[in-house]
Formats: sequence, structure tokens, C-alpha cells
Amino acid sequence: MFYLLAVLLTAGVVILIDMLSKAFTDGVFVSVIPGVAGIFSAHNTGAGWSVLAGAMWLFIPLAIVFSIGIIVFELFFNNKLKNSVYWLSLGFLLGGILGNCIDRIAFGHVRDFIHLEFMNFPIFNVADIALTVGCILLAIYVIFLYEPKKKKLGEEKQFVKPKWKFK
Repeated sequence: MFYLLAVLLTAGVVILIDMLSKAFTDGVFVSVIPGVAGIFSAHNTGAGWSVLAGAMWLFIPLAIVFSIGIIVFELFFNNKLKNSVYWLSLGFLLGGILGNCIDRIAFGHVRDFIHLEFMNFPIFNVADIALTVGCILLAIYVIFLYEPKKKKLGEEKQFVKPKWKFK
């Protein structure tokens, strides 16, 4: 239960920072570090890189289902002690999902504002960063930290010899 609270707290902090940053940057166009990064307010009705623009009917239910799925799975089916990287990754993922979902419900689009001027890259926001960090942390956990349960001695599958023999 403590770990689920840690996930929810992490998600809450991500959502708070995401909403505040979007509120302060909506309608702002300024180069913070000329040639490197700036604030360029943009509205996105699609997913990343404006894929499936206008498909709110798809994104909102998916976000809700994934959010409920993370919470229910961890609460009822996967309450084993895991590495803190795992729990942190889920908090970032949940916060990112809900941060953009709140925008979609409240405004009909996601408010993006972080613009990398030194390269051709889509404008993004704090929720997008949280989703990316959450995916990277989950990959680190799965690749480097996850240890599958070891079977106890005698639990291995035994090969059963057939009763018949070839001649």
C-alpha cells in the first residue's frame, strides 16, 4: 500500500508541475536561450507529433483506462516489493497520462510549450517529459533490475517418460 501511495504522490507532483507550467506559459512566445530552447505556446489535438489529430474520442478513454489499470493492477495483483525505480516509473507514467488527459478534457487539446530551437523537434510539455522519463525508468527496471522469481528446489517441471517404447 505504501508503494501505491508513492506512485500516486509522484503522479500528483507531476500533474501539479505540469498544470502550473502550462498555466504560466499559455500564449507565451519567447526564446529563453537563443538558438537552443524557448517557450512557444502551441495546442495539440493529437498524440505525440500530432499523430491522430482530433481523435479525442480515442485519447481520453485510453488515458482513463490506462490510469485505472495501473492503479488496480498495483493495488490488487502486483503488491510485491519491487525496486523504487519501478514505482517511480509508474508515478511518472501516471502523472504524464493524467496531465495530458486533464488538458484534453478541460480544453479540447493539449497545451505544449517547450521548443527546442537547435533541432527540428515537436513542441512538448512537462507531462510529455514525465511520460518519456517513466518509459526510460521502466525499461531500466526491466532490463537491469528485474529479477524473476526463482523456483524452489523440486518445483521444476519433470519430464514424464512415456509408458510405451519404440522397438
